[in-house]
Amino acid sequence: MCLSAEHTGISEYGCMLEIKGVRTFPDGSSVVDAIGISRFRVLSHHHRDGYNIADVEYLEDKKAPHECLR
Repeated sequence: MCLSAEHTGISEYGCMLEIKGVRTFPDGSSVVDAIGISRFRVLSHHHRDGYNIADVEYLEDKKAPHECLR
């Protein structure tokens, strides 16, 4: 998932989501339950068949020192 950016049309960073569930309502709206599983940086992006497509670089989280976790 990437949010829209005002000047470039797409954010420089995003988050890969794992969809846990979807509830669809009679009016056609939906609620999606998702959890973020990994962060990424957008290297390039374009449109294909009406969808945003991107080449991304996945980012590794740095481990916090034990004393910072209190």
